[in-house]
Amino acid sequence: MIVPGDISSAAFWLVAGAIVPGSDLLIQNIGVNPTRTGVLDVLQQMGANITQTNLREVAGGTPWQTCGSVIARCRLVRLGLI
Repeated sequence: MIVPGDISSAAFWLVAGAIVPGSDLLIQNIGVNPTRTGVLDVLQQMGANITQTNLREVAGGTPWQTCGSVIARCRLVRLGLI
C-alpha cells in the first residue's frame, strides 16, 4: 500500500525548484488530488515550469487518492494573485 506524501509539505521545495536558477527538482509519490493542488495551479499561473508525471490511483482513503510525481524546473516567474 502506498500512502501519498502531503503536497503541502512539498510546496516549499516546489517553489524553490521553480525559482532557483539551474533547478530540476523531482518529488515522487505525493498526493495530487485536484482538491489539494492549489499550489501547483498558482505556480503555473505565475509561469513556473511544473509537470505532473506517473499519475495513478492508490489506496489510502475513500475514494482512492491520486498519487504521482511532480517536476519543478527553474523558469522566470511573474507575480501572481492568490
